[in-house]
Amino acid sequence: MFAVYDTASLDVADRQDYWLDFLRELYPPCEISFSSKRDFRCRAETNTIKAIQLAVGAGEAHAVANRSQSSVLPDGLTLNLSIAGTTCIEQNGQRFRLKPYEFVLLDQRRPYLIRHENDYQMMTLQIPRQLLVSRLTNPGMALGNTFCAGRGHGLVAARFLASLGDSIRELTAEDDRLLEDSIITIVANAINALGSPDRKRKRHADDLRQAKAVIERHFHEPGFGRTDVADASRLPVRELNRLFAAEGTSISRHIKSCRLRHAARLLTTPGLEGLSITEVAYRSGFNDISHFCQSFRGMHGMSPNEFRRKHPGDRATTAIVKV
Repeated sequence: MFAVYDTASLDVADRQDYWLDFLRELYPPCEISFSSKRDFRCRAETNTIKAIQLAVGAGEAHAVANRSQSSVLPDGLTLNLSIAGTTCIEQNGQRFRLKPYEFVLLDQRRPYLIRHENDYQMMTLQIPRQLLVSRLTNPGMALGNTFCAGRGHGLVAARFLASLGDSIRELTAEDDRLLEDSIITIVANAINALGSPDRKRKRHADDLRQAKAVIERHFHEPGFGRTDVADASRLPVRELNRLFAAEGTSISRHIKSCRLRHAARLLTTPGLEGLSITEVAYRSGFNDISHFCQSFRGMHGMSPNEFRRKHPGDRATTAIVKV
């Protein structure tokens, strides 16, 4: 049944209590924390698609949490799809930072924290566990992963689910059976694609290549770090950490290596002999000259000045710098 919940028509003093009552009805039990602002605005539209409960919410920053584990609650999964804004979600010691058109699945019976950091729009689908798990080749892949909408089945699933939000008012009982099956099939395909060994290896290689390209474009920016790489690559920091660790390095070490390689190039390029060591450091992304000199010596066994004297005009210097 279609329903609308909106704080706009309420007295300011009643809005937060109204929204808390709505959330506890939809996701019992839960706690909610608001900003200090009392003029709180949020709106949600809900509907059911056979066994699936669908809700599209939009509004201002706040946080929702379930602090306790319960076997009394329905045995289900909640799919959270970000449509606008940035939302941080935590469960089982894992933290997901969703950007638009990324989604994650949560266990309804386990504690969680959902924090909307700014104005947001989000779709949630409460799905009976067995309804989805029965379609998965590796059920363990359903939880603990962020599904990115940037490519493949994740993109198809995110676009399809977002379109449900656009037509939530028009959904009828006659649509239920086929629509429920379509939702489960598309979401299961996204999860199964993530778990395929061949596709997983290819995706990891593509993700690593993309992250390295981002670093090559931005390493010279002072302060550029892991979070910036993750944001530009649309991948969680923890996933990037795993990818770089598989190559025996880390995001931070790779950024530093790119900076040191660039510094070596600046030190040995004809026509740039007049650059001071401080200028070389800053142009390479270092904002601390002593840290730059220490890092350079650690890689090359000599100071930047010694390196410049030993390799005058050597354009092939980059070949000896380890990545």
